[in-house]
Amino acid sequence: MTTEEKNTALYRKMYAEQEDFRKWLMSQPPEIILEHAYEYKLKEDILLSLEYNDLEDIKAEALLRLDQPLQKLYERLDSRETGYMDSVWDTIEECASPEN
Repeated sequence: MTTEEKNTALYRKMYAEQEDFRKWLMSQPPEIILEHAYEYKLKEDILLSLEYNDLEDIKAEALLRLDQPLQKLYERLDSRETGYMDSVWDTIEECASPEN
C-alpha cells in the first residue's frame, strides 16, 4: 500500500466511525445530543485535518491498527491543555474595545 492509500484507508475508517457516532447521536433525546455536541464537532475537526494532511506510513499504520482511531484521537485531544479559552477571551476583549 502506498502512503496515499494508507491515509485514504485511515480516513475512510475514521469517517465510518464518525457516521456510526452520528447515527447513534441522532437517535438520542435533545439533552444527550447537547451533551455530545462538542465531541461531535471535535471529531469533525479531526477528520477535516486528516483530509488535508497525510501521515507518514508508520503513523497511519499505527492508527489503522486501532479499533476506534477517531475516538482515541478525540480522547487525547480533549485531555490536552490548549490556548482556546485564551483566544476566546482575547476576542471578547478585542470586540469590546471602544474602537470597534
